[in-house]
Amino acid sequence: NIRKDAFGTEIIERKMSNPEVAKLGRNFFISPENRYNITLANQRVTKMIGMNITYRWTDMMWVEQGTTQGDIWLPSWNTLDAAISIKLPKYKSSLKIGGSNILNKYYSQGYGLANIGGLYYLSINFDEMIR
Repeated sequence: NIRKDAFGTEIIERKMSNPEVAKLGRNFFISPENRYNITLANQRVTKMIGMNITYRWTDMMWVEQGTTQGDIWLPSWNTLDAAISIKLPKYKSSLKIGGSNILNKYYSQGYGLANIGGLYYLSINFDEMIR
């Protein structure tokens, strides 16, 4: 069941006790009931600078498994991603600096999976057609 909030962001309901979801006949295995992304982005903060920042939140989820650990709850998690880009017209290039999970808060998206920390990057894009 998909609906939209006041900003037009899709909200997907996965709660099996919801009759509309149950009619679909699907079991959203290892799937949180609620998940949100909130993004602020502007490719032209100034003539040469762009930026984006995204906050992600995922609800805790119930994992039914047939392993020795038994059924468990995975905790909810949140991350903050951000990037800034700078145009370098003299070199017909742009430079982008950013990261995923920039606060380096470790979390796991599934039982037995690796914990995920921050990922940081620097990219240089050469483009003869740069505007």
